[in-house]
Amino acid sequence: MARVSRKSAGAWPVRWDLLLRYRLIEVMALWEGRLTTNHLMRAFGIGRQQASKDINTYLADYGPDNLTYDRFLKGYRPTEAFKPVFTQGVADEYLQMMHAREDLACSFESLTVRELNTEVLLPPARDLRPAVLRPVLQACREGKRVEIEYASLANPEPEFRVIQPHTVVHTGYRWHVRAWCEKNGDFRDFVLSRISDRPELVLHGDRGAEDDEAWRTRVVVRLGPDPRLSPPQQALIERDYGMKRRGMEHGELRLETRGALVSYLLQLKDRHNGNIVIDAAGRMVHSGFAFVLGLAPGGITFEKPAFKLTKDIVDVWGGRGSALWDMFVEQVVLGMQAVQANWQPITQNVEIVCASRVRFPFLAAPGASPKTILTQLRRRFKLFKNKAQTRRWVVWMVEYAFDNLWTTTYGKFQLLTNGIVP
Repeated sequence: MARVSRKSAGAWPVRWDLLLRYRLIEVMALWEGRLTTNHLMRAFGIGRQQASKDINTYLADYGPDNLTYDRFLKGYRPTEAFKPVFTQGVADEYLQMMHAREDLACSFESLTVRELNTEVLLPPARDLRPAVLRPVLQACREGKRVEIEYASLANPEPEFRVIQPHTVVHTGYRWHVRAWCEKNGDFRDFVLSRISDRPELVLHGDRGAEDDEAWRTRVVVRLGPDPRLSPPQQALIERDYGMKRRGMEHGELRLETRGALVSYLLQLKDRHNGNIVIDAAGRMVHSGFAFVLGLAPGGITFEKPAFKLTKDIVDVWGGRGSALWDMFVEQVVLGMQAVQANWQPITQNVEIVCASRVRFPFLAAPGASPKTILTQLRRRFKLFKNKAQTRRWVVWMVEYAFDNLWTTTYGKFQLLTNGIVP
C-alpha cells in the first residue's frame, strides 16, 4: 500500500482506533529502532494478545516489508526498505508523542485530520534523520557519552565533539538535545539538525540531568501587559493570554519552566542562553561580547547601525521626541561615558585573552588578528571626543539606528532563513 498523507478522518481505510495504533507502530519502530507489544499495551490500555494481533495485521495488510523480528532485541526493528504508510516519517511525530506521553491529542495534528474551513500554519520542519536521533535517544536513556560531528552559526565548519546528553527538547521551532559538552566543560544545547554525521555511542558518562543546575532550577516567569499601553490595550492583552488579576491592578500570566529553557519560553531569539543575563529584578541584558570584537554569526556583517531600533519599538515609546525617546538617548549617553571612563581595564582584559593560547571564535573570524581586534576596539571608545562631542555623536548614532534600511533588510533575511519575525 502506498503512503497516504493529508487525509480527512473519513478517507482512511481503517477505523480511527486502529489508525492510531498503526501510527504508533510506525513511529516507535522508525525512531527508536525497536517495537514491542508493550508499546501498544501501555499507550492504549490493551492486552498483549490484541497488541500482537495489531502488529501482525499491520504487517500482513499494510507494511509487509517494513518490520522484521529481532530475537536479540526481543522486538521488531525497521528494515532497510521501511516506508511509512500511516505517518509522514518525520521526527516531529516521535518527539511530539514523547512530549505528550500517553496523551494522544498531538496525533490529530500529525495525522493532519481536520475539518473544512480551518487552516493550521506550521513552522518549516528542520532536517532530522533517524540515524541521528536514535543513538542520541539511546545515549539519553542509557547515560552514555556520544561522539558527534557538529556545526553552528559561530563555527560553521563541522567539528567532532563528545557530549553526554540527558534530554531532548522542543522549543516550538526546533529540536535540540541538552547535554554536557566535554570540549567546553559545561551543559549546552545542541540543535539536532546540525549533527551532520551518524553519532557514535562510546563510554558511560558521569554527567546527567541531576548535575545540570540550570536544568534542575525551576523558574516562575510572570508576564503582564506593557504598562505603557493604554488601559483598553492592556485589557485586550490580558484577554488574549488569559491573564488573571488576583487582586492586582493589572492581569498576570505565570508560567513555570526550567532555568535552561527561560530564553526559549520568552522567545529571546538569541543564539544561546549564555548571551542573555536576567537580573533579580527581571531585567534582561544582552551580553554578546563577541560582537564588540567584530564577530558576526555566519560571517554576516552587513548591518551598519550600532544596534537595532525598529519603528515598532519607538511607536510604543510614543514616537521620536517623546519622553521615553529622550530617556533612551540619555541612558545611551551615560552608558557611553561610563565605557570611556573604564576603557583601560576593558582593553587589558581583551589583551590577556588575545595573548592566551586559547583560540576563541572571534580570533578565528576572517581577517581577525590580536592587533586589528585591539585597534578596532580602542577606536570604538571615541576617546578623542569630549563630553559634548560624545553626546552629539550618541544622538546621531540613535537617529541613524532608527528604522534603518540595513536593519529592516536583515530582519527580512532572518524571517526567510530562520523563521524569526523581526
